[in-house]
Amino acid sequence: MSPGEVVERQQASPAIYYPLYQPKSAYPSYKLAAVARRQPDILVLGSSRGFSIRSEFAREPRAFYNGTLIAADKLGIVRQFLERMNHLPREVILTVDPWWFRKNATLQPEQDYFAPASRLEIINFAWRNGVSLGLRNRLSGGPADLIGANAKRQHSGLRADGSFLAGQRWLDSVPHLLEDQLSDIDAQADPWFHPAPPGLSTPALEEMRHFLLDCSAHGIRVVAYMPTFHPALYRAIRSDPRLDYYWQVAPALAPLFQEQGADFFEFQDPAQVGCGSAEYLDGFHESDVCTIRVLLTIAKRDAVASSVFSVEKLERFLKNRVSDWQLGF
Repeated sequence: MSPGEVVERQQASPAIYYPLYQPKSAYPSYKLAAVARRQPDILVLGSSRGFSIRSEFAREPRAFYNGTLIAADKLGIVRQFLERMNHLPREVILTVDPWWFRKNATLQPEQDYFAPASRLEIINFAWRNGVSLGLRNRLSGGPADLIGANAKRQHSGLRADGSFLAGQRWLDSVPHLLEDQLSDIDAQADPWFHPAPPGLSTPALEEMRHFLLDCSAHGIRVVAYMPTFHPALYRAIRSDPRLDYYWQVAPALAPLFQEQGADFFEFQDPAQVGCGSAEYLDGFHESDVCTIRVLLTIAKRDAVASSVFSVEKLERFLKNRVSDWQLGF
């Protein structure tokens, strides 16, 4: 299906989208198609670490869309996303990752990052990478309102509001996941922990300034925060001097946000908001419950966030949660 077809299907039914057989990431083009259809006044931007911010949390659920993207590891993506929208939001909630500001970080995505794959490219890729499995899933009589092989198999994926529904915690389904993520820190084995010269990227700070200037010029109110880490991952990062730049980001960004009348919060330490180890999907990704704690903390301190998220509503969600990490969605 084209991204537009997926969005139309989701508007007509409670469908969950989790693409599998795609030659490139389907999420950027899908999310652009969704915002073109929904024209949200409240938009969440950033990486998948903001996936658990849901329309139900907002005072105006129908005005909300979560535009965060899997593996959005380049800061320039957020400004380019706004530039491609046909209707600008009133408020932007931005999740900020420290690796965006690594000294040698790449700022902009590939030229075709937001372009969808063609039908021919998808068919060719799927044929070479398991079309028989996809056909078996389709012919197996699974629920018609689920979109994508992974969505059917895992009962998880992106909801119509752009947020992510997790069928289970990845920490519970993948053996040794947290141990592997901790070992990646020591080995600097993935993009989040690559070695870099001391200090922050000046071009990245300028890119953030440019984003804030664009938002200010269009009357968009911005509330940004740095999400939490799983307690074990936080302790490992905090004790690794090679990652000292993680703690330099917030002091460098604070004056940029203040200049533009935007709001910024730093919550990398989970103790700041009271998130326990059972409230994470993995070392990087908060569950619904942890995200509620973060938003509650922000809404109690910030007028813009309070106008978007009701403290009373969030507290009710937290009180009525169905497990350590689930709110019942």
